[in-house]
Amino acid sequence: TLTQGLQLLIELLWDDCVLASFDSTEEVEKFAQLTDAYYTAQGRSPRTFSTLTLLKDINTLNEFQVYVRIGITVSCGIILSFIIGTIAWLEYRQESYLLALLQSFGTSKLILLIHTFFENFLLVTVGLFSALFSWEYIYDQLSSKISILTLQSAAQISIPQTDISILFIAASSSVLIAMFPIAIGLRKPPGLILQ
Repeated sequence: TLTQGLQLLIELLWDDCVLASFDSTEEVEKFAQLTDAYYTAQGRSPRTFSTLTLLKDINTLNEFQVYVRIGITVSCGIILSFIIGTIAWLEYRQESYLLALLQSFGTSKLILLIHTFFENFLLVTVGLFSALFSWEYIYDQLSSKISILTLQSAAQISIPQTDISILFIAASSSVLIAMFPIAIGLRKPPGLILQ
């Protein structure tokens, strides 16, 4: 911790070399400020070798990576919504006759709408959970094939909660988009479709 680092500094100030190690960039920055202030007050200008600049660059890169990852996840979510919505439009053109026939037999529009909702919901939910539970296996298989890089095991990696939330929002919106063609199509009188 920073307190231990300061104690180490005080104990080793009379030696020629001070070696300090910390757990965070903030602690390194605070330690560098304190040592600079101390040596300035002593009128000394020792040579220092610090990883502070490198750590700041890594933190900046990590922040940028988070924004890029969120952008990619949102883009994938939008693509997912549009693909499922487009499939629903094409599917309605195929099933409009069947829906009109069921209506003519007395099936209510609400039941047909609920059936379509649960059908799309089940499809999207199975796909989403299949992806969430199979990514570790896929990642481990791909990383074992890449001998150039040493990658972590999937067991040590966790998907950020933000990404999971974005995927669930995209999946929910895709189910709602898939409902539009059915909702619009069920407004037509069955007789016009069955002609």
